[in-house]
Amino acid sequence: MNCGARDITLFCLLELLVGGTLAQTEEPAVPVAQVDAAKKAKDLFDRGKYFEAEAIYERILKVAPDNVYVLSNLGATQFRLQKFTLAENTFKRALAIAPNDELCHCTLGIVYYFQRKLDDSIRSLSRALIINPDNSTARDYIMLAADQKESGNEARVVITRPPIISGSGDFLTPLEKSRLRVPRTSPPPLTLPGEYR
Repeated sequence: MNCGARDITLFCLLELLVGGTLAQTEEPAVPVAQVDAAKKAKDLFDRGKYFEAEAIYERILKVAPDNVYVLSNLGATQFRLQKFTLAENTFKRALAIAPNDELCHCTLGIVYYFQRKLDDSIRSLSRALIINPDNSTARDYIMLAADQKESGNEARVVITRPPIISGSGDFLTPLEKSRLRVPRTSPPPLTLPGEYR
């Protein structure tokens, strides 16, 4: 199985565990004793039970405080709970450990966008694009942030609906996204970049 730093998942990590020791990856691995808790938190996240997932990720961090996988998933959970300042701080903490984590840079850029920190958003999203030039989510949000800056629309983003999710429980497909019409002054749906870890 090809488990690169960009697309490592908990399932890849489980395959990399050998004899109770942690596999060496570019990201800190989930300690063996925390694998079941991490799987449960991810399942809760996938089912939209963000408060419960957040509590589990925070418990795991007490045991493994420098775990980028857990930090990034906690940040994503806080983002979904619209705890933008907490999500920002969590992603910054993850990036202090793994400064080349594309997903953390991209998601931090989205968090900044929703906080109306447009310069920071563009900067973080640009870093994600330097790491992976094919990151369409980062490109889309850079255009949105640049458009907001250009229009001078400094009105605060008000989130009036939950994230848009397709019927299968996955994020919208590119075709579904292309059918959405978002006025220039409206924020995009509260979504994360692709499938989250």
